Amino acid sequence: MKKFTLAIIVTLFITGLLVSQTITVTSPAAGSIWDKGSAQNITWRSSDCSDTSIKINIFRNSILEANFVEQLTCTDTGSKSWTIPLSYTAGNYILRIKTADNLCRGDSGLFEIRDARDLTETPEINITSPTSSSDWKRGTLKRITWTKTGDMHGRVKIHLMNSGGTAEVRTISSNTQNDLNHLWLVPVTQAAGIYRIRIQTFDRDPVTDTSPAFDIIRTPSLALQQNTVLETRAITPGSTQPVIRVVYPNGGENITRGSRMEIRWECVEGFNPPKIKIQKNGRTIKTYGPDRLYPVPSRGGYIWPWIVPSNLTPGTDYKVRIEKGDFSRSNDISDRNFTITSDLNIEVTEPRGSGLTATNGTFIRWRAGGIEGDVNVHLQAAEGRGGPLLIRSNVPATPGSFLWYVGDLRTSAGGRILSGNRYKVIVTAADGSASGESNSFQIMKPTLEVIAPNRGEKRPGDNLNIRWNNSPGFHGDVKIILQRQSGSTWFQYEVLFPSTHDKNVDWTIYSNRGATLDPIPTGTYYRIRIESVRCPIEVVAIGERFYLR
Repeated sequence: MKKFTLAIIVTLFITGLLVSQTITVTSPAAGSIWDKGSAQNITWRSSDCSDTSIKINIFRNSILEANFVEQLTCTDTGSKSWTIPLSYTAGNYILRIKTADNLCRGDSGLFEIRDARDLTETPEINITSPTSSSDWKRGTLKRITWTKTGDMHGRVKIHLMNSGGTAEVRTISSNTQNDLNHLWLVPVTQAAGIYRIRIQTFDRDPVTDTSPAFDIIRTPSLALQQNTVLETRAITPGSTQPVIRVVYPNGGENITRGSRMEIRWECVEGFNPPKIKIQKNGRTIKTYGPDRLYPVPSRGGYIWPWIVPSNLTPGTDYKVRIEKGDFSRSNDISDRNFTITSDLNIEVTEPRGSGLTATNGTFIRWRAGGIEGDVNVHLQAAEGRGGPLLIRSNVPATPGSFLWYVGDLRTSAGGRILSGNRYKVIVTAADGSASGESNSFQIMKPTLEVIAPNRGEKRPGDNLNIRWNNSPGFHGDVKIILQRQSGSTWFQYEVLFPSTHDKNVDWTIYSNRGATLDPIPTGTYYRIRIESVRCPIEVVAIGERFYLR
């Protein structure tokens, strides 16, 4: 009895030592991007490791024998300098750091090694327009241009900065292609003054350039008499050709009170400051001009920026009439009615109210009336229980859509998305000025089932046949994980297949194969966990445990 008790104590002591001996990899972190040819520091923390000889095994995608790339060696100083070979294939990698006695080990997160940048040429952006002599008029379309050298990110942000280039005035584009030019309609509401343009790439170390200071000027005041002509496009005597034609709004448009829009028309004969009339059901309710009405020339016609009055009555019977003279051909009116809707609004059009399977993608779509900034998108239980769950923030209000997978989202109160419960999508303007919600819909959770392996015993070197099935409606790949039991706890030991849709796969339980992989520990229980790649928390199956002798 005493010998038995002593054996238990020794076993527990050794187990305690093994548990306390750990290595935690601190660099590369999950999601890091390292360039081929660059010098990097691999770093880690070790705890209670008696062996000071370190092996660093490098794998592609996952820690499998077939994915082994090379091994680095060093002493346990917590750091290893490594110049990434140019011969490496670009892609995802993972490191396993362990002591030579295999008692301590730790794995890095999945990180990326990408093709080396051109290290002989420093990446640069040089803005070529605007220049210091540029005078850009409000309401005109201008082209921002730049050159680039060296390797850099393919997307850029473009900002309008103050005269000193120290503070952002507005975002011209938050995400546009780095293709050396960008068209920008200078807002008519932009205050006249001195500004600069800043262009910045999306790189980890962004490449940036700021233009010289340039002027944004007011549209020239045109204090003209009623019959002054700025251009002469003579009309043939007796012609029935119209002198003016309304282009926008010309019928069928939906315009929101409080929003900014442009009334556009084409002019054949020349420029006389016109009258612009807003008509409802054939009756004029607003008249603008001709005094102090200064339209902006644009492509054979003119633009007049209009802030739609908030006190207009919503309706579907509006038209614009432009009067330029006393005879019929010098006047025109919208061909059909357009609609003026109520103040700033958001209408969520999808999901439409049917069921949504958790592993499937669905489009969230909305229409934002008068919202010029970003919106935030949340998921809310239809009954209102629990706080809203953020799906995506700072989404441009227009165009109003993106593809969404339910994934492993949870409510802010800590509860899960429950299969069969009803939910709704809420879209809210980032400034809180308007919001809208979808019809309620169910989120259905498909199921997975591990068919094999079943209970029994296995040995290193045996083939492990893994089979699984799913309920109707399941879409996407699964991740297959080997879990190991430690006391009453199960922990992930190895990712066997990071992503597969094959429902019948084989894996050989590896034994000692040298330096690349440790021998799998025997004398304990294992099991298979299968989880949806798209929905890894909600859609999961656990197999029966088996004993590895």
